[in-house]
Amino acid sequence: MQLASVRNFRDKVTTYLKSKEPVLVVRHGCAAGILIPFQNNESIPIELRDEILTSLGQYIRSSIESQGISEEDIIKDFEKYREASFRRKKCNSEKEKSVILKSPVISAI
Repeated sequence: MQLASVRNFRDKVTTYLKSKEPVLVVRHGCAAGILIPFQNNESIPIELRDEILTSLGQYIRSSIESQGISEEDIIKDFEKYREASFRRKKCNSEKEKSVILKSPVISAI
C-alpha cells in the first residue's frame, strides 16, 4: 500500500488511479481516506462493495436530510433536469438538421 499526503495525492491522483496498489491518504499524520483503484467491479470482494455502497448511501442520506431536502424535491429536480436535457437534445438535433439541409451538398441535390 502506498502512502500519500493530501497535497501529494491531489497532485498525482491520475498516477495513483493508474496504479494497481491502494493508496492511504493522510492529513497531518492521520488517515483521511483511501483509494482502491480497480479495473472492474469484479476485482472488489462483494462484501466490500456492499459495505462501500451502504456507507455512501448513509452519507448521501444524512447530507440530504441535514439540508432539509425531501425525496419529492429530488424527484421534481430530476424531472426538471430530464426535461431540460430532452429539450437540449431536441434543439441540437433540429439545429443539426437545418445545418445539414443548408449544406451545399444537400442543396445541390
